[in-house]
Amino acid sequence: MMVHSSVVMYDVNLVPEHCLKAKAIDSNYTPGGEMINIGGLDVYEAPTKHPDRLLIAVYDIFGHANPNMKQVSDRIAEESGNFTVILPDFYRGESWDPENFPPAE
Repeated sequence: MMVHSSVVMYDVNLVPEHCLKAKAIDSNYTPGGEMINIGGLDVYEAPTKHPDRLLIAVYDIFGHANPNMKQVSDRIAEESGNFTVILPDFYRGESWDPENFPPAE
């Protein structure tokens, strides 16, 4: 079962072509970028850097605890080739604990 645009899809023929061709997120991915500090805020910077363009990635409630967004940031930087991609730790290490998902209430 897949969900796209808030519609549950049971038929793979209904899944948009670009979703079928996209590489999946690796469960054992090791981020290729580095953590830097900007004004007291920890920031993940993807490995591909472009001096003229910046993309600021924003994540869900799991923040930096889950490496998926770092992989997405790395992939955007690699595939676009035109952006420095950063992922600030807006939650400052206090993101939602994946062990508490889904919430009891």
